[in-house]
Amino acid sequence: MASGVLFLARLPTPAPSPVAATPRGRVVRTVATDAVAGMRWLWRARFVRTVVLTGSALTFFTMAWEATLVLPARGPMGVSETGCGVMLMLAIVGPLRSYRPVTPLRV
Repeated sequence: MASGVLFLARLPTPAPSPVAATPRGRVVRTVATDAVAGMRWLWRARFVRTVVLTGSALTFFTMAWEATLVLPARGPMGVSETGCGVMLMLAIVGPLRSYRPVTPLRV
């Protein structure tokens, strides 16, 4: 993490955008308008919508599973804090082992 912070600290700072000089209400309205336009586009793009919704659902359920996994591990199973960390770390071994490059999907 420290190397990432040092890397980001060395990046040049961009000049302030003209939007930052406008009154706050107008900036919020622009961001909200852009967000609504992006959601409309996402809803119309069927393939992208499917990927985003599937990814969101997988992330939600994976995080819920990992959060509740700690309870039985620390309680009845008596696993140490280090053991819990190793157990969660080993959960990535399967996906990394089964990874293989695939041909690009043609939409």
